[in-house]
Amino acid sequence: MPCSSKKGNPYFFQDLLIDNYIRMKLITKFFTFLLLISCSAAWAQPRQGAKEKIEALKIAYITTAIDLTAAEAQQFWPVYNEAEQKRKDLRRSRAEERKGATQNFQTMSDKEAEAFIDKEMEFKQKDLDIQKELHIKLKKVLSAKKIARLYKAEVDFQRKVLQDLDERPVKGGK
Repeated sequence: MPCSSKKGNPYFFQDLLIDNYIRMKLITKFFTFLLLISCSAAWAQPRQGAKEKIEALKIAYITTAIDLTAAEAQQFWPVYNEAEQKRKDLRRSRAEERKGATQNFQTMSDKEAEAFIDKEMEFKQKDLDIQKELHIKLKKVLSAKKIARLYKAEVDFQRKVLQDLDERPVKGGK
């Protein structure tokens, strides 16, 4: 017959220690499980986090470089983001097209090579069309000087990101 008081149970402190030990083991297992889940989620999408970080840096860089006012930013970013999404979708479809054409160019027939080049030219033209459309819309929102600074800021930001990637140490100890 278990007794919960110190007087009636000579093993009271031992039982208390065992109960605390079991609780601590359960808590430790629970937090270990949470840690594993959060780490696996972080490892599952490492590039997505990097992409979001780069996007945030790009927004800050462009906003500062072209010195957007609050009113300009409110009109500029929806137009710019729409065009960027179109270009992203175009690049994605281009990558899918290229997967099928990743044959060795040495074994490709002239007809296949010509079809590949024609497709590349189509993608480049579509990208240019998106850029022209963006330019027309931007002229309604920003001055010509700010648009020119935007184009320079885009190139500068891309160069800076590539330079930063070049300077990063390679994982694996090389």
